[in-house]
Amino acid sequence: MMSGLARHVLSLALFVVLPMLAGSAAGAEPPVPSVRIVQSHPTLFGQLAGGEAVYVRLAYTSETPLRFRIEGYAEGERVTASQSNPAPIYPAGEGEALVWMVYAPPAAIDELKVVMLDIRWQPLAVKVARASLRWEKDVPATGPKQPEWLSRLNGEQQALAALPEPVLDDVPEGLIPDEWVLPLAWGGVLAYLVLQVPMAIWFTGSWRWAARGPLIVTVPLFLYTIGALSAGSSLWPLALLLLAPFVLVYLVVLLAVRLLMLRAAT
Repeated sequence: MMSGLARHVLSLALFVVLPMLAGSAAGAEPPVPSVRIVQSHPTLFGQLAGGEAVYVRLAYTSETPLRFRIEGYAEGERVTASQSNPAPIYPAGEGEALVWMVYAPPAAIDELKVVMLDIRWQPLAVKVARASLRWEKDVPATGPKQPEWLSRLNGEQQALAALPEPVLDDVPEGLIPDEWVLPLAWGGVLAYLVLQVPMAIWFTGSWRWAARGPLIVTVPLFLYTIGALSAGSSLWPLALLLLAPFVLVYLVVLLAVRLLMLRAAT
């Protein structure tokens, strides 16, 4: 399964190429937002009492509104059955956000991930941090005292969570719906092969060499893709899916020029 980020890359590539085929102009997506972990309460290394939450203070930069979600992992596997913060919509720009999570004992994590999502709950990027936290039944809680930043951000989060959610039907969709991205990308690969094979065989003279030009890149890329699949990479088809629309455009243009020249010669 390809990651959300890979789907966004494919969506952008298809958005650029499809208008080229149609003769229209293409746009660009906003940059991926960034986030950093400023501090936590309590520390990300130690023991917690049952029902005690760990709070993480974030600083973010984004050109679009964001949601934030926190997840705990142990030995590469997500540890479920946790409670975590609501994910209200934080405004675009530079700002601070709060995420928190708590487990019922016994539980342990060695890594946490802060997931940035758009207002439609689609993942945009992930911030990973090392941790070593254990929730135990017999460990005393750290007490009610909270740092100033936690009280402030907790109040801001509650105020944001109280705001009405936007009507998502009124929110602009992505460049290409997610469910269309992979079918369109694989369709580009198939269309390329349908044109490449006969054009490389049936064209003659300099036209044949021009038609065979993409093979210089695509043959090694196909071999690389097969190797990546054999190695178990989850992104094994990405490079192929990204390149296929561009070599397809090249062959379509080459075929159109050849047909026009043949028609003019008759």
